[in-house]
Amino acid sequence: MANELSFRPKTSEIPTRPGVYRFYDAKRRILYVGKAKNLRARLQSYFAPFDSLHERTRRMVQTAVDVDWTIVKTEFEALQLEFTWIKEFNPPFNIRFKDDKSYPYLAVSMSDKYPRVFVTRNRELKGVKYFGPYTQAWALRQTLDTLLKAFPVRSCSSGVFQTARRSNRPCLLADIGKCSAPCVSRVTDQEHLGVAKELVNFMNGMDPRQIEILRDKMILASQNENFELAARLRDNIDAL
Repeated sequence: MANELSFRPKTSEIPTRPGVYRFYDAKRRILYVGKAKNLRARLQSYFAPFDSLHERTRRMVQTAVDVDWTIVKTEFEALQLEFTWIKEFNPPFNIRFKDDKSYPYLAVSMSDKYPRVFVTRNRELKGVKYFGPYTQAWALRQTLDTLLKAFPVRSCSSGVFQTARRSNRPCLLADIGKCSAPCVSRVTDQEHLGVAKELVNFMNGMDPRQIEILRDKMILASQNENFELAARLRDNIDAL
């Protein structure tokens, strides 16, 4: 039997579109921020029987007295808004946990000549931009896989990168459009750095005009007859 919390919204009231949701306590403090491809499916999962919920999720739901949501157009917009709100509100069930377990972060090594995006539990690396933490590494890796479709930043280790440079053969990620392949000079170091900066800006929520900016760059690349770059930017726009 599902739990019967008084603030549980009617199923018909919850949209099936992408969005971001917030749980509140009795003082209207935000307890938790989450994103969803389908708000109805995601929110309904919180109102399953208590004994089927993860202990931390159960505590959050039992502390909450209200939930609301904001509809967005795409999963990428949901991701961006989720990060923005977590950074702004510091919800306790997003970033503080009872135990001392190390949680994973999304990291971008902006101090490298060829920045790398990766998942790590180490927050002591120098010259690295961090986003998170996340509670589940698998969910973070899914997020990273989606991000690479729009921002094909290098994600390989130094060893793999150097091997590709010596052999002049990029890895599979380059072939499927999830890496711009600076290892074999498909892009310059400055072009690759620009993609990394776009990723960081997106995660920081600094650039709400991301699609318009990419479209302008695509048009300019086409006018300059740089059709390979124009095609990559077109694919980035499609992913967003």
